[in-house]
Amino acid sequence: MGTGDRAMLLRLHIEDLAIIDALTLDFTDGFTALTGETGAGKSIILGALNLVMGERASSDDVRTGCESAVAEALFDVSACARLRDLLAEWGLLEGDVVLPTGVFGKKRPGTPNGPVDLVLRREIGAQGRSRCLANGRMVTLAQLRQIGDRLVDLHGQHQHQSLLRVETHREILDGFGDGEHARALGEYRAWFERYSVVVARLRSLNRDEREIERQKGVLEYQLREISEAELTPGEDEALDEERRRLTHAEALKHNATEANDLLYEGENCPAAVADLVAQVAALAAESVRLDPSLGAVAERLEAVRAEVDDLAATLRSYAEDLEHDPERLSEIEDRLHLIRQLKRKYGGTIEEILEKAGQFERELHTLTHGREEQERLEAERAQLEREVAQAAERLSAKRRETGERFSKGLQRQLKDLEMTAVRFEVRLDREESGGKPLVSEDGDEAGDSRHEPSKAGDCLLFPDGKRYRVHDYGVDLVEFLFSPNVGEALKPLRKIASGGELSRIMLGLKVLLRSQDQVPTLIFDEIDTGISGRTGTAVGEKMADLGGRYQVVCITHLPQIAARAAHHFVVRKTQQKGRTLTRVERLDTVERQAEIARLLGGEPDSAIARRHASELLAAGKRSA
Repeated sequence: MGTGDRAMLLRLHIEDLAIIDALTLDFTDGFTALTGETGAGKSIILGALNLVMGERASSDDVRTGCESAVAEALFDVSACARLRDLLAEWGLLEGDVVLPTGVFGKKRPGTPNGPVDLVLRREIGAQGRSRCLANGRMVTLAQLRQIGDRLVDLHGQHQHQSLLRVETHREILDGFGDGEHARALGEYRAWFERYSVVVARLRSLNRDEREIERQKGVLEYQLREISEAELTPGEDEALDEERRRLTHAEALKHNATEANDLLYEGENCPAAVADLVAQVAALAAESVRLDPSLGAVAERLEAVRAEVDDLAATLRSYAEDLEHDPERLSEIEDRLHLIRQLKRKYGGTIEEILEKAGQFERELHTLTHGREEQERLEAERAQLEREVAQAAERLSAKRRETGERFSKGLQRQLKDLEMTAVRFEVRLDREESGGKPLVSEDGDEAGDSRHEPSKAGDCLLFPDGKRYRVHDYGVDLVEFLFSPNVGEALKPLRKIASGGELSRIMLGLKVLLRSQDQVPTLIFDEIDTGISGRTGTAVGEKMADLGGRYQVVCITHLPQIAARAAHHFVVRKTQQKGRTLTRVERLDTVERQAEIARLLGGEPDSAIARRHASELLAAGKRSA
């Protein structure tokens, strides 16, 4: 097998899901087949893997009488560097991986040279609650889906019907493209995004004139209201402080006068503080003559005396200046009320109000000078239209080149799948401005085209002098054309391909896209629907070839496919104690022969059926 950027499904464990009570499947690399009677539980196994990959869960999935169901899968991601980078980014791959349950055995050291395990787990409660875990840590459903998308490509039995939707054809073609194709698509989208921004800006400028005048009137009023208020930052805090001072003016005046009396006047006390401090200072000064070491003390006392005098003067001045001024208090209350009103309209602070005024000025300037801006944007749009058209032409050229390679490659794959006379072509069309609908109401073609007219996107002038509708994916309308038989004209795939043909085309696509597809495990659910035994042999050989490079799991009813598998499981339904249960067994050579005989439609014990089954198994070994 290849050793590229890939992972591998090692084990799937299921508990109490639908009719499965407990089931553990060990997988290996190569091609594995799952067979069994209809209704035995193959779809439940597939559903469990879907749950692990991030599909939405339902409480109806829980086995009757149980509190919860569990689906858990173990992957070896040792060789999947990009996935490990994502896991490390989310903190899900740190040192040794400790497996969250005992189902998968002991931990395996996550060293650079050893295996790196990833365990994904879904727990579905019967009451509707669900949990997603990766390596024992809680993750969101979206994260689980991102991880699952990098691990498993699960192709259901009805998914090939997506080939009937024309809109998927461009996505498939672009997915097949090489690096130059991807660069052309990226370059186009960059130009288209710039163009779309300019167009949106122009549309906003081209509003109704009355609406513009109304907007201008509102902005002018709002600016005038803020401007006339003549706000200054911090003004509300200063006013609030002054309001509190005027409100309590009488109490403040009384306190200041009383403090001044205590410090200096001394009318209501035996001795003023200033007089006492002066006496102490005089005593200290006299003592200095007797002991010079008291000089510092005397200086400090003199400073205290001066400070007391200054404090007394300050308090006296404060008391004389403080007056109860009802008129000024009313002015402050009115001003604060105005500021509060403006805050409710334009912002929680004066700074935010002023910032909003700047925004209004800019908007008014844009509306007032919209014609100049419009002319500038019109010139920019004209230039961008040319760039978008040129980039779309380059992308179309790449798509034509890619389409030729894609058609030839798919034809080779289909010939390997017993479609030897098939012809396949990728056709690119464009929707011209003013053209007829490209599909009639009854679904038949109108003219030579096959697409519904676009409901969005602008029509741009292209170098050929015509206007075509463009979208974020380019100008091309892509459709696959198909002819299964010699002499028949190419026609839209959606009109003529049978179910069996669609199944083989999808398988061919999967094989062809493997070089671009980084998903390492490929699972097919009854993709053999509608194909015959001989074709089944070719399909089985193709899957076996895929299994030589990737991990492939196929749920099938065709013995020709099952016989080509390197590993074979059979799913059986049993009854125990009045309950229906699903069991899965890995088959050895003898058991495989019996199961292949059953798939052939004969009795497992029939000598003819067993001989035919033995021949199929031998042919599978020879082609391996």
